[in-house]
Amino acid sequence: MRFPKCAGLIVALAIPALSADHPSMTIRILDQAHVPSGRIQKMERYVETTLAAVEIEVKWIECSSNIEACKAVRGRNEFWLRILAQNPPDLNTGTELLGLTQRGEAAGEIPCVNIFYPMVERTAKKLHAEEVLGAALAHEIGHMYLGNNREAHSLNGIMSGVWVEREFEEMDLGTLQFTREQGERIRAAMAASNRRD
Repeated sequence: MRFPKCAGLIVALAIPALSADHPSMTIRILDQAHVPSGRIQKMERYVETTLAAVEIEVKWIECSSNIEACKAVRGRNEFWLRILAQNPPDLNTGTELLGLTQRGEAAGEIPCVNIFYPMVERTAKKLHAEEVLGAALAHEIGHMYLGNNREAHSLNGIMSGVWVEREFEEMDLGTLQFTREQGERIRAAMAASNRRD
């Protein structure tokens, strides 16, 4: 996948306050790439803002500083984020893979979002895009609840299957979002998860 060049723009993101009746997900962070703390905080803000726009709250557990919490039994709508120091597998698709989601559907598989940090960094530098890490994570969270590529991808927006100049511009403006319909589907999937025995 070829990415066009575009100038980066840094925009402060405000996070809307959510009431207690909004669904909440918990993300356990396993940072195997040793990402600087400032980038982790920026990623968290981006994801929080993107999900708050569709009325979903995010809670974070940093496993390197809170080992006991990460040893606890995983709750509903709680999954792992692995920020990997390795490049993605070569899938011969003609696209550059930033992340991969394991939804925990196969026997023995735990729900996990994998972000390939070297690819995220290359893409961010190549396009002067500041928010690639957070946007890639938000996209993969979409897959956690919306399904595989065919079920989840849209022609544009955060769930676009191929990001081009428009998505990178919206990313840095803070307007690369889930659609209302995608937000409804994510909330419905979260509610269904909470009802499971």
